Amino acid sequence: MKKPLLFLHFVLLLSIYSTAQNVIAGRMNEVFLKSDLVNAAANLQDPWEITYGYDDSLWVTEATGYVVRKISPITGGMRTILDLNTFTDAASTPTTKWRKAYTVGGAVPKPQGGLMGFAFAPDFATATTKYVYLAYVHDFVGTNVAAPAPYAAETVNGDLFITWVTRWQYVNGLLKNPMAICDTIRGSSDHNSGRLIIFKDSSNAYYLMEAVGDMGAGQFANTNRVEKAQWTNSYEGKILRWNLDGTIPAGNPFGNAIFATGIRNNQGFAADTTRHLLYGASHGPFSDDEINILGWRRNYGHPLIEGMSSDNNYQNSKAATPASILPLITNEPAQALSLPYYRDPIFTAYASTQANINNIYLTNPGNGGWPSEGWSGMDLYMDSKIPGWKNALIVAGLKWGRVLKIKLDPLTGKTVIPTGATDTASYFGSHNRFRDVAFDPNGTTLYVCMERQTTSSGPSNANPLVPDCLGCIHKYTFLGYNAVGAASAIPTTIPIGRGVVNTCTNANTITIDATNNNLWVPITDDSSNVIAEIKANGNNLGVVTTSFFYKNSGFIREDGGKKLYMDRNITITPTVQPGSNVNVRLYITGAELTRMIGATNSIGQPGGYATINDVAVFKNTNPCGSTMGSSATKFTTTRAAFGTGYVLTVTIPSFSTFYFANQSLTTLPVNLISFTGSLNSATKATDLNWKTADEQNLASYIVERSTDGRTYDAIGTVTPNGSNDYNFSDRDAYSQSSLLLYYRLKMVDNDQSAKYSNVITISLTDLVGIVIATPNPTAGQTKITMTAAVDGRANWQIVDNAGRVVMKSNVQLKSGANSMPLDISKLAAGLYYLNVSGAGIDTKVKLQKL
Repeated sequence: MKKPLLFLHFVLLLSIYSTAQNVIAGRMNEVFLKSDLVNAAANLQDPWEITYGYDDSLWVTEATGYVVRKISPITGGMRTILDLNTFTDAASTPTTKWRKAYTVGGAVPKPQGGLMGFAFAPDFATATTKYVYLAYVHDFVGTNVAAPAPYAAETVNGDLFITWVTRWQYVNGLLKNPMAICDTIRGSSDHNSGRLIIFKDSSNAYYLMEAVGDMGAGQFANTNRVEKAQWTNSYEGKILRWNLDGTIPAGNPFGNAIFATGIRNNQGFAADTTRHLLYGASHGPFSDDEINILGWRRNYGHPLIEGMSSDNNYQNSKAATPASILPLITNEPAQALSLPYYRDPIFTAYASTQANINNIYLTNPGNGGWPSEGWSGMDLYMDSKIPGWKNALIVAGLKWGRVLKIKLDPLTGKTVIPTGATDTASYFGSHNRFRDVAFDPNGTTLYVCMERQTTSSGPSNANPLVPDCLGCIHKYTFLGYNAVGAASAIPTTIPIGRGVVNTCTNANTITIDATNNNLWVPITDDSSNVIAEIKANGNNLGVVTTSFFYKNSGFIREDGGKKLYMDRNITITPTVQPGSNVNVRLYITGAELTRMIGATNSIGQPGGYATINDVAVFKNTNPCGSTMGSSATKFTTTRAAFGTGYVLTVTIPSFSTFYFANQSLTTLPVNLISFTGSLNSATKATDLNWKTADEQNLASYIVERSTDGRTYDAIGTVTPNGSNDYNFSDRDAYSQSSLLLYYRLKMVDNDQSAKYSNVITISLTDLVGIVIATPNPTAGQTKITMTAAVDGRANWQIVDNAGRVVMKSNVQLKSGANSMPLDISKLAAGLYYLNVSGAGIDTKVKLQKL
């Protein structure tokens, strides 16, 4: 009997996760669930490029296998979508010219790489014709032979291959209809690179970029090969650029495909699509692996400068063996000044001393004795679910079989900042040559592909070195941190999330299930800074959502009894409330505590804060908001320093909203059940509603409005009538100088003491017909915001107190909010009226000229 597909899917999942295990990935203590998504038995032949595709598949090239596969990131199931060993063009005259055109053996050596780079066209997801790009070593010319055109005739010392860069169409699940973009790039048995990426520059134009290595000139079988990284008429040792249709951009600096020069072996690409930065990872000769920001016409120094030019550590050495014809490096700082457009890397690794480099150069202990690591594929992590990872380059390492995290300055992306006490953090150490990395869009899962071959002309810790998992793809999913006693192993160097002024901000969602319900699972903000951690103690909470309020402006908050409480509150909502107690760690910054120390309330009484030991955690059922609107329960709190801030730990039976306050906190004495508001489009008013449970000794409710969340004005008074259910309409809302209005209730007792409700905000952006001038009054420059009902042209005029039109014009509006600048600096000081009509607007607004 045939088994149902659902059962087969379950069996596939079981086969993957039966081999899964939790691993502490590195010194930053993250726990990942590791599984062999594709194991050695699958017989992948040196997976080289791994890319998470638009159709939720992993697209993988096999370097020595010469096939492209699509692999399920869930089950590991795969299918071949291109085989360059057998491909036949399906055009009217079928041809085999696109196939790999050499067989290793006899006089034919093995190239480094093979089928290498892969890239999606930027519109792949939506285009009718879907393109991808491939780079591969196509054919072998010979050893120590005359090179073919188009370059100048020469005899190439060493092994000569030819690399093609091609474009393919994805049609009915297969790659077809190839087009050659460049079929003349010289290849080698070393340093072919072949990495591809689509890069959008600051003009928002897309380009196909390829890294081409220096062919290993000066080392191994290519000792006598001419080093051409500085030649502008050779593609060796370069970053190349094409238009997506394969033509050469008119803006390329040398009239050919060359974009940048002086490259040794750029094996990794990553792009910051927001800042339009292209990063490259390149191998150093003996040390000084580099991270470069690749730019137009930039020269990265090889073979005259290695690593940072200022350290001059390659003085009196070559960037190769003494027998090579590469130039002797004499003075790197001087060369940096003499090379036009030279650019230092933003980071180098293991920059050894001059004495050590000279010793390696002269004695040649083999690459097992070189401090270089040989970085390969690279990705830029721009998600925020793994604490401290956002804005980090994640790099696959060949020589030592690991992945490195290189943290970038989040403001510019142009410098490297420490991860903890050192400049990098390493993960997933093994004996494998890690070739490439890719991230799942879920933000917590990383895929790593590793080579099958046991030897290489390139960097390895030792040759031969038998991999732990030949040709595998590992899947690593971040779970959380182990417990250390009652605490978490999360590093204290992880920053604490600061939130947004006067705003409830959504944090990242997390999932707590059987894989992590006994770990500390962090909740992070959109900068991957920590806000809270949950240890569910075996409870499966499902998807957990979090919002947090951090108000770092205005007065310190106080409750109805004038007790001060801290600016931060955190609302945590699981899908399933726990059935037994869970532990929660809640984080506050040092600045928040400093603000409380020595503070007094609105009548001058001290707040009672001297140290972190004065702070406890409270919880109630309020939604996230700017004030504590109902009574809160205090929990026994454990406190500890955390970096420059603090972490407070509590054990709780359920989740809701947490506050931080002095242990003597009292809660609002007025039983205000709710205070809400909404926009009434029909009346162009805001409708406010509140419910109470006890009005004893209450004299009045005063409704207050603010346009900036700081200064409030009374706009109406409501007398208690015992109904416990009230409403108020603000019919002047549309005439205010802001599209965001703040409201609160001032509850006045018979003795004239007063308490305040929570603050609610109402946006007017959906209210058509509104015209707002900001600032108003103005000395001259103001901005006019108009919310139109439909697309159309509106006329506007400014009328003085005598009824004279002093300015007028018209403006084309689109449905919704529109804005235009207005300069009235030439008008005399006084009161004017701005009249706007058209596009569903017919409004008069007072305009004060100072």
